[in-house]
This record gives sequence, structure tokens and C-alpha cells, in this order.
Amino acid sequence: QIPTTYTKFDTTDQQLFTFSQQTTDVLQNLKADVTLYLVAQSGQEDTTISELLSRYKALSDKITVTNVDPVTSPNFTKEFTSDTLDDNSVIVKSELRSQVIKNSEIYVEDYSNYYYSGTVDTSFDGENVLTSAIDYVTSEILPVVYALSGHGETELSSDLSSAVKKENMTLKSLSLLSLDAVPEDADCLLIYSPTSDLGQDEADIILTTWKTAAICCC
Repeated sequence: QIPTTYTKFDTTDQQLFTFSQQTTDVLQNLKADVTLYLVAQSGQEDTTISELLSRYKALSDKITVTNVDPVTSPNFTKEFTSDTLDDNSVIVKSELRSQVIKNSEIYVEDYSNYYYSGTVDTSFDGENVLTSAIDYVTSEILPVVYALSGHGETELSSDLSSAVKKENMTLKSLSLLSLDAVPEDADCLLIYSPTSDLGQDEADIILTTWKTAAICCC
């Protein structure tokens, strides 16, 4: 009955089970119950992911870990996604909402050196995606970021879009040409490397109708 954090030392080279302060804070401040479903055929459970989930459970009595065999429960994942999940994907669920973490998001493959070395680098991102998902399913308010469009703005890089998503912010596009106010749900307005100036009408809309959040110009 002793929690895993006290019975097993983290002997991995990358310290996979030594959590950041952010993860510790999220888990210790949980007010809602969260279930972590490990979707894997019986006997095919990934030991690293299983260990990670057990350590999350050990840090909060709000966390429950359940293994689901897609062979014996073929309809289980349909409640959360229409995609077919690979073994050792994780579903995070609370009373508010749920989020699916695919195995490819936990073990991230990097092909940037493939042309030169013929190898694919794989990194374990389990803590980042799991903590982000727990925060997402338990947060009552999710920030909304609007990216301004219509001025030749640079398309957001996949890294930046991914970073916004991991912080559980919803990213939307915004054109002020047909609006007379910034949407009320906007928490941040992102003006990302425009190639032309905003019109005076657009500037006036931003300055006069929207004073509750932040403007980020890049």
C-alpha cells in the first residue's frame, strides 16, 4: 500500500520519473477526480508508461489508473475518439471533459537527422503531455488566444502551435474586417509577424472594445 514514489528510485538515465515542480503542483492541487486509462492489450502494457501512471497516482488521491484491453472492450475508446488508438495510448478523463494522448505523443519521433544518419531519434515526453492533459480536463476556464489574420501574418510554426496547445489554450483565427469588436472570450490577441499595417478601423476596434486581456506582437 506504500506509494510507488517511496518504494522505487528513479534510476533511468533521463530521470523520466523525477517530476517537475509544475507537475507536482498540478497533482497536489487537484480538486476533481481524474481517471487515467491505459489502453493496451493484456500483456502488452508498456512498462515505462505503466510506471509513470503509477507515480502520478502516488502523488494524488484524486488520480485513478485503469487498464483497458481494446480486444475485450472494443467499444470503449469510441466514447472518446473516432480514431483507432495504438497500444499504450492514454485517455485522461474527469467530470468536465476528456483528452486522448496517443502513443505517438508520448514517444515522439524526430526525423530531422534521418537524411544524414538514417536513424530516427525517439524521446519520451510522457510527463509533459500527461500533466498538460490533467490540467486540461480539470480546468474550469480554458484561455482563448486569437491570432489576427488579414495582414500577411506568418503562419504559426508547428512548435509554437504545439506549445500553445500544451498550455491548454485554445487557438483561433480572427479577422476584424467584418467585426465591430474583439470577441468577448478572447484572453490574448496574437499579432504574429504581419507584412502590412493594420487599418485604422481595426486598430480602433482593438483599442476601444477590448481591454481585458493581453496583446502579443511578434
